[in-house]
Amino acid sequence: MLGVGPFYYVERVEMDWFRNPGAPSGAEVNIALANSGDLQIGLIQQRNDAASMDHDFLAAGREGLQPMS
Repeated sequence: MLGVGPFYYVERVEMDWFRNPGAPSGAEVNIALANSGDLQIGLIQQRNDAASMDHDFLAAGREGLQPMS
């Protein structure tokens, strides 16, 4: 309908290379990626409580798009 997709889904991605400012983070996420023309859309669901930008964003009571570049 909106010209997005198909979505490609990867479950429980362990990001052992990921760093939260100043320290390693063992964040584990589910990721769904799709394209609409030149725009790539990524949906991320964090599966654990490891320190990360996504975890801090939700823990602060926020919701919505984050980040968009």
